Amino acid sequence: MTVRTAKIEIFGFGKASGQRDNWKKLAVDCQRMTNRLWQIWLCHHANNDSANKLRAHFDAYKRWQETKEGEKPKWPCKSLEPPLTKSSDPKSFYRILSAEFPGVNVRTRGLLTNAWQSLLNSRKAASGSLPGWVSILFANESLPTFTRPLPIPFDKENAKLLKEGDKYVLEVRVERLEESGKSVVERCELLLGKRKCRSVRSIVDRILSGEFAWKGSNLAFIRGKWYAVISYEMPARDRSKLDADRIMFVRPGRFTPWRVRIDGRGSFYIGGNGVHVKRFRERIQRERYERKQHYRHAGSNQKGHGRKRSEAVWTKLSSRYKDFVKRYNNEVTRRIVNLAIREGIGRIVYLQPKEEQRDNRYLSVAGNSSEHAMLWDYFQFGSMLAYKCEHEGIEYGKKTKIKTQASPRGVRGVRKSGSAKRGKRPKKACASV
Repeated sequence: MTVRTAKIEIFGFGKASGQRDNWKKLAVDCQRMTNRLWQIWLCHHANNDSANKLRAHFDAYKRWQETKEGEKPKWPCKSLEPPLTKSSDPKSFYRILSAEFPGVNVRTRGLLTNAWQSLLNSRKAASGSLPGWVSILFANESLPTFTRPLPIPFDKENAKLLKEGDKYVLEVRVERLEESGKSVVERCELLLGKRKCRSVRSIVDRILSGEFAWKGSNLAFIRGKWYAVISYEMPARDRSKLDADRIMFVRPGRFTPWRVRIDGRGSFYIGGNGVHVKRFRERIQRERYERKQHYRHAGSNQKGHGRKRSEAVWTKLSSRYKDFVKRYNNEVTRRIVNLAIREGIGRIVYLQPKEEQRDNRYLSVAGNSSEHAMLWDYFQFGSMLAYKCEHEGIEYGKKTKIKTQASPRGVRGVRKSGSAKRGKRPKKACASV
């Protein structure tokens, strides 16, 4: 199963509109509730003296590893334990958040708490092999804090997707009246009538028909507009005709962007010869240099004359390059998966280069400069390939070691001279008679 998201603009709630101010307050409440969950959790473990109990546990576990005598020491405490998770207890998350945030819908509070709990259990330490929550209790790192409003979560339990003629309507219940305790049903129209929204509109139609399962979603305020970020689960496709014994290897090439090898046969390139990557990088470098030269001849700081623009272009150019990398990675991974389906290949192995192996890859050096080097996101390529394989029912694997072999023609770019270039044996020197 593959879970994806679709971001849909809500019609009529832009910067100039004063509507949905209550949603802004709810987004601030979500921020405060998340911070409050961390505080409640830390206070519980501080009162329970969990840090000292865990230190004693690790010491006992180290002694047990050396001797292997007796039973293996068990953990003295858990990341989430009663009374925090027991809703009937006055010290639980549910009771505390209900008393402090009565204006938030019960389902919204529950979804926020569930998301926070999964984040707490899956969190890794910033350094070392400890779990993230243990590292926080040991004071190796601080509590995460949020200083900006967070998205408002909802799902199919407190929301409905409706189609009324040509309009798509979302009914949500994220607000609660404090006096009566009743939830407020709010209707909002989704902006899906434009020509560019055709693909998202087809996704919503499949959710309404039941083909795609509707999962946890949220309302997000992005760049002055409200969006409904809807998550959905796509069913895995039946690929019984794929042969699991056939393997396709994918790796970044030295003279072309990507190379593919099927069943141990000779490799071939995919995704073009990479000339467009080189030209795009050169265009970005040239534009950076030209704008830098323009700013050098600007006037005083008080008058401006392009000062703000010259400072802002760096983020714009960098985002343009990131969009190019993401678009090209998405295109190539789709071609690779389509090729595997067409050839009946059941397994794809991605050979991701290590840091020391990236210097001689085409995507790392083509059109690049030493002053402002633009890196290629090889990890993003692997992530895109992984979820595409999961959706199509193809087994995915990754290796981080690429065997490099010397070219039989010698190092590219170095020209051989004399008889060695023509492949002839040099003549022997004759002794003078």
